[in-house]
Amino acid sequence: MRQLTDDLGMEPEPFIERFFQDVIKQQSLIHANSVAGGHIETLIHASHRLKSSSRTIGAERLGRLAADLEQLVQQEGNSGCTSEHLVALDREVMLLREALHVRSG
Repeated sequence: MRQLTDDLGMEPEPFIERFFQDVIKQQSLIHANSVAGGHIETLIHASHRLKSSSRTIGAERLGRLAADLEQLVQQEGNSGCTSEHLVALDREVMLLREALHVRSG
């Protein structure tokens, strides 16, 4: 948190809240479009956005999961997004929330 405060030049809480609002949105888009018939471009875009924003704040594991998902979907379409990927992504979001002491919802 100290590094984030130094990088931002301000207290990070408002920034982190906005980050998690976007994470929830991208996570919802990923889940909604991961099923057969889902919009592949939306799935790729949401994965890419989650990857980028996660890496921006230093959430490397979440960024790596999102990057892997993005690549798999680009190669295999919706079938590249398995339930294992979704569970891992959701788990990492939960762990990051806990680490940063962010309320759910």
